[in-house]
Amino acid sequence: MKTLDAKNSWVQDRFKIHNLFDMLNFDAKLYLNISKNVALLEAIPKNHEPQLVLCREDIEKVNTICTEIGQLCDKLGLFTAPQIALKMIEAVKTKKEMRSVESEAAHLWNVIEIELKNNTFLLVGKKDADEWYSPKEPLFGKEVDDKFKDAAFDITETGKCLALDRYTAAVIHAMRVLEHGLRALGKTMKIRYTNPNWGSVLDLLQKKWKIIEARKNKPRNWRKDKQFFAETFVEFGYIKDAWRNHVMHASTKYTADEAKKIIQHVKSVMQHIAKRV
Repeated sequence: MKTLDAKNSWVQDRFKIHNLFDMLNFDAKLYLNISKNVALLEAIPKNHEPQLVLCREDIEKVNTICTEIGQLCDKLGLFTAPQIALKMIEAVKTKKEMRSVESEAAHLWNVIEIELKNNTFLLVGKKDADEWYSPKEPLFGKEVDDKFKDAAFDITETGKCLALDRYTAAVIHAMRVLEHGLRALGKTMKIRYTNPNWGSVLDLLQKKWKIIEARKNKPRNWRKDKQFFAETFVEFGYIKDAWRNHVMHASTKYTADEAKKIIQHVKSVMQHIAKRV
């Protein structure tokens, strides 16, 4: 069970999946303690209606309560409320008026409420979280993960976008993953290119392969390579014409089923390339 000894878990790691039990277990205690302490503040002037000036005991009570409220709000990830709680201590010490406790407590609670409303959470179902957002195994497989370290960002974002129903964004990230595969093919065939256009790159790769294939002294595994490159060129050409050229246009949008189909295809191509490069 979580305690109040540490800051809120999503303050420490905003981009990690947190389950509902964690949220309720942690923040129900914080919220109840904050509201209880604000209620104690509001009770001070009500208990001393005839008294206009705060006694020393009441000022110390305000100090203790506001200090605890500030600490609780800080653990909850609020930024302004802890500062307002500290300012309330100074304001009450300076004014020493009973009515100042009431007005300052109302202001403090208003700030807490506004800050709580400013924190928004997205709900990700367990299936989507386990399959796409934070899978236990690499999304495109261990071999792709090992051989394409630079593609890790876009592979991760592909999964996160799917989990958050950002299907078109997921396809865009998947296309970026394939650029790493295309770059690896160029390196394998000792081709340097600066033009990121897939059509131009594929033309260069295919021309280079034709040169290799036309040699009298062909590479030892050229027949096996021929099958590999032939399949790869077809796949890239298909993806380029079917999705890559279209996803960059504002008019194109993808549904969940379409995006998952494309991403599965991209995964298959990257796994195919990973076996050779």
